Amino acid sequence: MCRQVLMILFVGALLQVPTASAALIFEIEPASLLPGETALIDVFVESDAAGGDLLASFTLDFRITPDAGTTSSLKFKTPASSQPNPATDLSYVFFGDSLIAPGPFGSISTTVLPDDTYVVGDATASFSDIVVTAKKLAARLEVVHDFGAAAPSTTLGHTFTVSLGPATSAFDSGFSPVDFTTSSGTVTVTPEPASFIIWSLFATGAIWLGRQQCRRKASMA
Repeated sequence: MCRQVLMILFVGALLQVPTASAALIFEIEPASLLPGETALIDVFVESDAAGGDLLASFTLDFRITPDAGTTSSLKFKTPASSQPNPATDLSYVFFGDSLIAPGPFGSISTTVLPDDTYVVGDATASFSDIVVTAKKLAARLEVVHDFGAAAPSTTLGHTFTVSLGPATSAFDSGFSPVDFTTSSGTVTVTPEPASFIIWSLFATGAIWLGRQQCRRKASMA
């Protein structure tokens, strides 16, 4: 029954377009990961309206896009283990009044690249509004990096943009659209801290050696 209700909300999201004057803000946090590893990304919702905004349901349409020069890939993982628990997580926007347990219901699919789309949603179990003011957790994403046939080290510095697509929506208890804006997040492939320190020392040593050689040449001239 809960899944049927959320599917109705998903369909409604495709039919409703929010107006330009926004008050709710869905914000995707940045993240970093090692080549071939996974990372968690928190997604928050808050309101910049005086007195807050009413919210009874939402649908979030997440998309992964490789940035220019990035040849590796980033995929969404099945999120069941990483989702916030509405019964225990005080930071969750529908804490204590969530239609779906243990967390928002969602599905992973392919839009352009494999597993680059994740649509997730939730609603209040009471079908009443909550007032969104300060920042609250709306979802937690789990992503995995795939370096393919390339050497892992060649993917260091690769970046991906995680953004919200056209099926994103928010509704109050009267099924009226709630205006919102979105903020994307960047996922960066980084080296292990120890490897980064070694690389930094090597780079510093190379620069110092180069300067010493230049000084010797200058003194001999």
